[in-house]
Amino acid sequence: MKRWNRGLLLLCSFISFPLQGLADAEIRGGKNVSAGVGYGFLGGIGMPGIYGAWHQSSNLQLGLAYSQGSANLAGSVPSDDTVKIEKLTASAKLADVQARYFFGNSFSVTAGLFYRNIKTAMRLSDPFAITVDGSTTSTSYGSIFSIGNQWQLENGVHFGCDWLGITIPLQGTSSSDVSASGFSETGKKDQQDIQDKLAKNFQSASLFTYLTLRVGYSF
Repeated sequence: MKRWNRGLLLLCSFISFPLQGLADAEIRGGKNVSAGVGYGFLGGIGMPGIYGAWHQSSNLQLGLAYSQGSANLAGSVPSDDTVKIEKLTASAKLADVQARYFFGNSFSVTAGLFYRNIKTAMRLSDPFAITVDGSTTSTSYGSIFSIGNQWQLENGVHFGCDWLGITIPLQGTSSSDVSASGFSETGKKDQQDIQDKLAKNFQSASLFTYLTLRVGYSF
């Protein structure tokens, strides 16, 4: 019975820690500026970053955020006897201006505008000495939305997580480059067309952000 009581006490402590009554909203209202660091995901790319916010009220913050990251994808795509993936990488940069509105104590919704840049690089080869080196660059501008929670402590420290978000491109540009050896002119053109299509797909894709953990300090 004592073990059950201890377990219940620990559970109640864990649940009540981030929910400090009305303290979070009240403390936020007494602060002017927040800044911190974060780590989340854009698509499958881990994105460490920084952010800052200006407190307009206990419910509204206007902020800036920047993150960037890269991923080696060669191991996640299987090669076969005819085509070997020697290199496959992706890198991304994401900057946004957004408004965060709090409903109640900690739950928040954000909306804003973003700049996104995605680059890929690949190298393929086969047993017949045919190689393909390709790269793409995709730049997008659009709207970003997310939902999350943020808890504010009296000592100024805040922490939270944007659980899920989405970047929706409205316009942008894309480009690609291909260097191929052992191909006919028709084969090179086909490879260039593939890279062009890949670049345009990244430029126009609505990519999710998720599990963006944040910790910082409010002044």
